[in-house]
Amino acid sequence: MSDPRTMDCEVWAKQKAKTLLDKAKVELLDIRPGFKQVISGIKIPPNDEMIWPFPAWHYHVAVLSQGLVYDELRPLGLPLEQYKQLFQYSYALTFTVKPFS
Repeated sequence: MSDPRTMDCEVWAKQKAKTLLDKAKVELLDIRPGFKQVISGIKIPPNDEMIWPFPAWHYHVAVLSQGLVYDELRPLGLPLEQYKQLFQYSYALTFTVKPFS
């Protein structure tokens, strides 16, 4: 399946972060696979169908605020642990929280 996003994930995340800044602490969540790997399948709404985006994702950036993670596919946010479970091999990914300013 082609990439379901309409824009670069980091661009989307920074735009979303700006809308949340007045309400709470906002951070970016950087998601990366192991060395020279790609992020495999990810569940997408509305039915949490597992897809393998093309071109493959080499990283992903989302927004973390008040325990919820937001990205273009989940704009209403999900709790962090639930969000991690969207990824087929979440145990092999690194989820790094970075400051947003």
